[in-house]
Amino acid sequence: MRYLISTLIVLAVTITIFAQGANAKTIDSGELIKASSPAVYYYFDGKRYVFPNEDVYFSWYDNFDDVNIVSDATLASVPLGGNVTYRPGTKLVKIVSDPKVYMIAENNVLSWITSEADAVTLYGTDWSGEVRDVSDALFLDYKMGDAMTDLSNINEDWKSLIKYSYPFYASVQKAIIAEMSIGDIDDFLHPSGMVLIDTDEYGYSATTTAGLDELYVFFMNNSAGWTVQLDYFHGYSSGTARLLNFSKAVGDTFAHRSIVISSEDAEGSAREILFHEITFPKGYLSYPGAVTINYVKGDYDVEQALVTSASSEEVENWYNSVGATLGWNKAEPIMDTEDGFIYNRMENPGLNYSLQQVLIDGSQMPEFVGLVLIGTELNKTIK
Repeated sequence: MRYLISTLIVLAVTITIFAQGANAKTIDSGELIKASSPAVYYYFDGKRYVFPNEDVYFSWYDNFDDVNIVSDATLASVPLGGNVTYRPGTKLVKIVSDPKVYMIAENNVLSWITSEADAVTLYGTDWSGEVRDVSDALFLDYKMGDAMTDLSNINEDWKSLIKYSYPFYASVQKAIIAEMSIGDIDDFLHPSGMVLIDTDEYGYSATTTAGLDELYVFFMNNSAGWTVQLDYFHGYSSGTARLLNFSKAVGDTFAHRSIVISSEDAEGSAREILFHEITFPKGYLSYPGAVTINYVKGDYDVEQALVTSASSEEVENWYNSVGATLGWNKAEPIMDTEDGFIYNRMENPGLNYSLQQVLIDGSQMPEFVGLVLIGTELNKTIK
């Protein structure tokens, strides 16, 4: 179950869907654009981000093969969002007025490398060739973190970060997420005695030694006023999972309370809880017979990953039938692939909103359908 959840979280963040029209290609968040001038920009969330120089660009990309050409007028209509910084883990940076050398971690956080021996450990004997002088103005795009005083604190995630090739400018999205309010665990339904792993404004993840039946009864008994939309138990080779989803009307929209209770150890002595409680934007479509694995709402877009025991046909039929009553057009296939990925796109002109579906079926996740929804305001998508 953990593999299934982590797969969907990655998909929710990284999948970019392309829709080819009769005369123009739709350019969605996460793509590169340029006009008649040589400058290339990263397009995200209705804004364009500037690569200060080619050195920064090539820390993210190997070539210019995927750059989309737009008209000068179109480029001018897209507001500037900021500067692209060096990809975390690729270069070391400093400013001319200060000899200190910093490594770049996720979210553009800098850590001062206090000794040459540490620099050699992290970047090899040629570490000095990876140092880049950054202007005072551009240095403000980074955040100052703690000094690197003990390499034993560097875990495998950092070591892999140095070598990892990001497929898109992840820190832009992470910065948006970081600006969101962090949820207070007291705001959410939660059993006593659990160990909290993480929380955000929509829910939490935690571990507990409470029994599966005990947890099931707790969430059912404490969800008065909610309608049960999914109650599914799944046993698999290495553990069990219980999927629960509730819904209720909230003003002129609706909310889901979503719970995943899973156990992956042989004795079943510990369980993981993934809890989401989301009030959705007016007119949004979220399949009720599914649990939410990940949800991110930006200024102009929504990304949601779900898991359901229903078939992909049932899911698609629900979106078409319910969507029709709310002004959405029928889901139109963008592409189907041999490995069980089905891409659809819907639009609601009244809401000025598009909704892209990615159905993950078949051998990818036996007995489950994964569903990634990416909603975008139409006027924030370049066509």
